[in-house]
Amino acid sequence: MSRQNKPNTITLAHFQQNLDVTFDRVLKEGQEIIIERPEGQSVVLMSLADYNSWQETVYLFSTEANRQHLAKAMHEAAEGKGELLDIKALIAERKG
Repeated sequence: MSRQNKPNTITLAHFQQNLDVTFDRVLKEGQEIIIERPEGQSVVLMSLADYNSWQETVYLFSTEANRQHLAKAMHEAAEGKGELLDIKALIAERKG
């Protein structure tokens, strides 16, 4: 999914007039879109898949222990110390 450096910003009126096009941009092009409201309280429109990914990231980094464990694993992987696993074999092994 492609990411842009800065999300697109549109007005609430533009969003209301172009719902289908805006949803397609979010879902098919992977764009987040900021919708500016006249009252100054903007909202962000993103796909459910992106939202779920963000929530998972927040959860994974929610405790100091998890943050340290992930940082160590990323460092080891960067040094080539990681182990390549076949996901199908791993699932079969755990079932059997």
